[in-house]
Amino acid sequence: MGAVDVNHMTVLAQQTYTDWETFWYVGGFLAWAPAYVAVVLIAFRERRLEIPMLAATSNVVWEFMWGFVFDQDMGPGLQFIYRGACVLDLFILVNVFRYGGLQTQAPLLKRHHVTLVSVMLIGWGWFFWALRDSGYDLPLGSVSAYLDNLLMSGLYLWLLLTRPDPRELSIVVAISKGIGTGMVTVFVFMRYPDHAFVQMLAIMVAVLDLTYMIGLIVRRTREAHRHVPVLV
Repeated sequence: MGAVDVNHMTVLAQQTYTDWETFWYVGGFLAWAPAYVAVVLIAFRERRLEIPMLAATSNVVWEFMWGFVFDQDMGPGLQFIYRGACVLDLFILVNVFRYGGLQTQAPLLKRHHVTLVSVMLIGWGWFFWALRDSGYDLPLGSVSAYLDNLLMSGLYLWLLLTRPDPRELSIVVAISKGIGTGMVTVFVFMRYPDHAFVQMLAIMVAVLDLTYMIGLIVRRTREAHRHVPVLV
């Protein structure tokens, strides 16, 4: 039986997806919520952008496109979740404009930061539209979502390897996005057992996320052993 039975009028899946498929997919998106909140709180308290700027712009555009422009086949409940995630991401986007320029040392990029962010937003919109219009994406946007996550996971790992102070990177964000994407990966292997490309993307993201989580915890633990106060 699908996660939506006609007799029960459940809003999530309209018999298209099973209960377990819906659980892993929707649960994965909900598990991302602490990461969004943490990024916003860090920007408010510390006046800096915790998430890599390029990944932040791609993420908000993906959620806008799939929340307000494209149709998906899991039902209005998921549409509401997509749109809610987009609204949360708009708070992050405000801080991309405010503090994203601090992530680079290049004077030219700092001077034209607002223009650069605007161009990236337009470019990501074109990219996600073209991917779907060409028939390369899946009904829930899974291919483009994993491409977005691959970018984000790679950039976070790069920040871990290059930033001298690991306390600038949030463990809450690392665990939240790792678990959230991991739950969606379970859905992918259940729903698309023969789709080698999206499975490959999912595995790559999982490896990057796990490496990042372990690496960040190890570096933060070493900082704590040096008796340096660790930021929550």
